[in-house]
Amino acid sequence: MEYGLSAALRSRASRVLPGRGCRAGHVGALFLAALVVMSGVADRGSAQQSGSLPALVIRYDRGGYVLDRLRQISRLRRSGRKVEITGAVCFSSCTMLLGLPQTCISPGTVFGFHGPSAGGKPLPREEFEYYSRVMARYYPQPLRDWFMRKGRFRIHRLFRIRGSRIISMGVRECGRPGGGVQARNTAGRRAGGGQTGRL
Repeated sequence: MEYGLSAALRSRASRVLPGRGCRAGHVGALFLAALVVMSGVADRGSAQQSGSLPALVIRYDRGGYVLDRLRQISRLRRSGRKVEITGAVCFSSCTMLLGLPQTCISPGTVFGFHGPSAGGKPLPREEFEYYSRVMARYYPQPLRDWFMRKGRFRIHRLFRIRGSRIISMGVRECGRPGGGVQARNTAGRRAGGGQTGRL
């Protein structure tokens, strides 16, 4: 359920994240470029196959590691495969799928947001800022602004937001034409139920 960082990702981060006197933005750009290269190696054959692939239907996804999700997003972006988030919940890193132009969602799905961590433990400030920005790139602008201002500072619990509210921000509703996410993927409400957060 965490926006967790895998051991491999933490190891890579430890080699490139800034020490004293280094600028986080410069290092973040280098690390992001590395992620893009890594995410593209295994799936070159998937491009241009969207017509032959069934939609990926998300029914109950409680999240996972950020690196794994970035790889999935890279595959889906290149293949053009449709993503339908229509189940009960889409928590944690699952919410990054909102950044794909071929994603649609159900008004009743509950999306759960929290900040990045290392297995539930707080990250050093530079890492926290960097991974917060990585995740926020996959959200429509109002949601991105809220996440950077408030949502990312909750680590152990979730802010829950219903799909109907996210649809009002520009994400397409499944079964309806048009819409689309205005998220900027350069790496690439009233909230319903549970712990709630107002945008």
